[in-house]
Amino acid sequence: MDHAPRQPVEVAFRPCRDYASSLPDALDRLAGDLGGWPRLVPAGTTVLVKPNLLTDRRPEEAVTTHPALLRAVLQRLLACGARVTVGDSPASAVQLAQVWEKTGVRDVCGELGVPLLSFEQRGGRRIVQGGREFNVAVDALEAQLIVNLPKIKTHGLTTLTAAVKN
Repeated sequence: MDHAPRQPVEVAFRPCRDYASSLPDALDRLAGDLGGWPRLVPAGTTVLVKPNLLTDRRPEEAVTTHPALLRAVLQRLLACGARVTVGDSPASAVQLAQVWEKTGVRDVCGELGVPLLSFEQRGGRRIVQGGREFNVAVDALEAQLIVNLPKIKTHGLTTLTAAVKN
């Protein structure tokens, strides 16, 4: 099965000074730059939202995707009529339930009625791409759209993580 992109990937950037006042507008402008929310997420689309939940750290520690960003994105996806889930597989040995709790993800998903997925629960599937093998979460392979919400931060090996490790 070929999982290579079928067309060029579109990317947009917008500044956001703070979560409280400028996040909603920044998200809507980003979507507008890419054709608008309805074009990006047609009603009925199965969407997996993939935050960066590296470990069990509070939002103010700036290690994981901020719950305000997750909430704003989920609200917009749900408004489009998408079938949305949130999933991850943290790198640390900490229990996933503890990560969801401490990062604020459980509260956001609970408020909005969005299911939380552990990629470990359904496991992965071996994918060969470009002569290399990858183990990819079944939940990711079954989604029609994956919304990546990385945490942009510095890193000792890559200088800047962006979405490299998400």
